Amino acid sequence: MPYFKKVHLENYTRSEAEAALRKVSLKRTFPLDFSSAITDIGSDKLFLGYIGKSALTFTRLRTSVERFLPKLVIKLPLDGEDCYYQLRLSVVSATVFILFTFGFLIAFAGILSGNTEIGGLLSAAIFLGLYFALLAFEIKIVSNRIKKALLKSQSAIHVRPF
Repeated sequence: MPYFKKVHLENYTRSEAEAALRKVSLKRTFPLDFSSAITDIGSDKLFLGYIGKSALTFTRLRTSVERFLPKLVIKLPLDGEDCYYQLRLSVVSATVFILFTFGFLIAFAGILSGNTEIGGLLSAAIFLGLYFALLAFEIKIVSNRIKKALLKSQSAIHVRPF
């Protein structure tokens, strides 16, 4: 799956970001695309994490109410000097996106050939637009959770005991 967004983490080293995200993650021993990331139990953990050969991957822990949001996979490379993370859709979320896009393209082709009414194109466009809105909302939530984990880790380093 291709990664569609790359976010540089300014003022953090790769090891600091890795330690902060590991601290707020539940460890998994298998890739995260098909694992359930839904929990309704209160926890201090924010992500599920998987250690791969060249990168750490994370996905946000979600409640059952957030089940309808697209699932994102976050990649934090283990090599290189730059500190950044990349985002991509999970396999299931990417499949849903492809189906909505395919439906929109079929409806558009039907309009061009004269076989489909404008209502079919409009409904396909609404579904695709709604999916993009949910995806933007999920990206915002994930970005905020990553910032929260980094700030939590940074404040824990700078706290001095009495």
